[in-house]
Amino acid sequence: MSEQRDLHTYLQRATRGLRAAQRLEVRSELLGHIEARVQEFRLAGSGDAEALRRTLTELGAPAYVRSGMQRVYVWPQAARGSVLGALACAAVAAMLHLSSVLAQVEGYHPTFTPLPGPYTYVDTGSLWSELRRAGVTVQGAPTAPVLRLPGVDTPVAVLPQDDAGGTFVNRSVIRDYASGRTFLDLNAVIAAVSAAGIRVSVEGWQNPTLHLGSVSVTLGTPEQPLDAYTLYRAVLLPLTRTLGVAGLRSSREDDMNVFSHHTLRVDAPPGTLYALASVRRLSRGLARGDAVVLAYDLAQVDADGTLHLRMPYDLAQLTRTADAADLRADAAWLRAAPDADAITYATSAHPAHALLLRLDGRLSGDAYTVEPQTGPSAGEQY
Repeated sequence: MSEQRDLHTYLQRATRGLRAAQRLEVRSELLGHIEARVQEFRLAGSGDAEALRRTLTELGAPAYVRSGMQRVYVWPQAARGSVLGALACAAVAAMLHLSSVLAQVEGYHPTFTPLPGPYTYVDTGSLWSELRRAGVTVQGAPTAPVLRLPGVDTPVAVLPQDDAGGTFVNRSVIRDYASGRTFLDLNAVIAAVSAAGIRVSVEGWQNPTLHLGSVSVTLGTPEQPLDAYTLYRAVLLPLTRTLGVAGLRSSREDDMNVFSHHTLRVDAPPGTLYALASVRRLSRGLARGDAVVLAYDLAQVDADGTLHLRMPYDLAQLTRTADAADLRADAAWLRAAPDADAITYATSAHPAHALLLRLDGRLSGDAYTVEPQTGPSAGEQY
């Protein structure tokens, strides 16, 4: 296949000039990133050739990648720290800064391109350091530790999480090739602590504070801010099981740039957080075979009492409901509907039901309230 030939040629040119052992290591790291990124583009609807072309374009010319790799793998160790961002293959590399004033748990921001998917990456070193400072015992491997929280007898084993719907490549752990740091998806920690029966909540939106039982840590820095968006997946995952759908999907996590924009008025103070949720069927280009998932977006109430929500482009015509059974019925219809009928879903001929959920910061237990308001919502598609 031409894609395989193009990939082979690219890897050869990008690793030329390195010693045999270094060439194998670099090739393995490059190939791992390329395969993961190609898969993400496929999930977003690109064909095989287009997905590879976009990935290699992101990385840059082989000569540029080779130059960066030679600096990292050939220069003395003391000089390697000055090469941050030089690796174009660090489409998963980050420029990181530590703030000693506000938050000590460092986030992860790609230098070249965003990473699609439901992840909130944090530096394992600073996370475990802050948890220890708060009285938590941290043992075991940095990417799969065992935590002992104050006042809790049961140890908590943190393990990398598979994506609930199987619609994203599992990237719970990422290594920054240039600095050697490792970053873990914070959702793995939240899932493990919640499963142990410990209350988990988040306070604030930008650089929020995460509460694990009696322990609190602040996330993000002014230079590399984090928000709480993906942390609220923990709230919505039980709803996917209630509805019998394959998982969660947010267009904001999909590397998409077109949406159905829904504007809703609510009676709530500014800053109150809501989720709008509806079911949709992913095409084979977005999933491994057709899959019905719970699509959602989060938004805070603005000063005018309005929510501005970005739903998937195909969810244009919605009908708000207070009964989750309506979404379960939609999901059953989507599974059975032939393609000719399915294209009428979420149109004026067949509006999709949607739940509006009020969130209060809890990430475990019964963590949302269904808003009773009903009625249509017509999204603007752009």
